[in-house]
Formats: sequence, C-alpha cells, structure tokens
Amino acid sequence: MANQTGKGCFKPGQSGNPGGRPAVSAEVRDLARERTPEAMKVLTEIMKDAKAPAAARVAACRELLDRGYGRAESSVHAKIETSEPKPDFSVLSPDELETWHRGHAMMAPLIAKIYHQDSEAEGLNGQKS
Repeated sequence: MANQTGKGCFKPGQSGNPGGRPAVSAEVRDLARERTPEAMKVLTEIMKDAKAPAAARVAACRELLDRGYGRAESSVHAKIETSEPKPDFSVLSPDELETWHRGHAMMAPLIAKIYHQDSEAEGLNGQKS
C-alpha cells in the first residue's frame, strides 16, 4: 500500500497492513512443532561438527541460544533531525507568550499521561507487549 500522506506515515486510524499478519494454519504449526526435537538435534550436530563451516556453526549456536533464552535485546541510538524551524518565541508579545505558557501548562499533564501510557504499553526493550 502506498504512503497516503506523502510524509512517511499513514493517516491516523489507517493501517499499512489492514489484513494483519497472515494466520499460520494449525496443521502446519503442529507439524513444525513435531519436528522441533529433530531440528534441535540437527542444530546441535552442526554446532559440534568441527568440519562444518564456521558460519554454519555460529548460526546453529545462535538458533539454539535463541530458543533456550530468547533473542538478545537490542537498542537503537538515533539522532532525529527535522528541517522544520524551531519556534521563535522572541516574536511573541508578552500577552501572547503568557497565553502560550498557560496553554502549555494545561496540556503538560495530558501529554505526560499519554507518554506514560505509551511507555507502559511497551516493554523495557521497546517492544509492544
């Protein structure tokens, strides 16, 4: 689906994937789960095989560890820059500046509440729970 706003995001309430994640049939899922012990044995054999390529051994180790302990958490450090100019409050009259401060003071608790709810909905690693 194409970007509807031209700004890199969808309109509020609009999903980029309205159908959601495709469902895996219960039959396919059950068949895959039946093979789990065999798959674990194969991964272990690859991991232990000194003649196997190093990349294959590392991949097997990673898969085994991921299944035993879950994937390692990752974090992203990003600097977000915008081309929009910062507001210049020096152009406001004292009355306009006071009005802005009052409006900001009224909105601050609401913004904090929304931010707090969003951060509670996300786990410590930033993933939705």
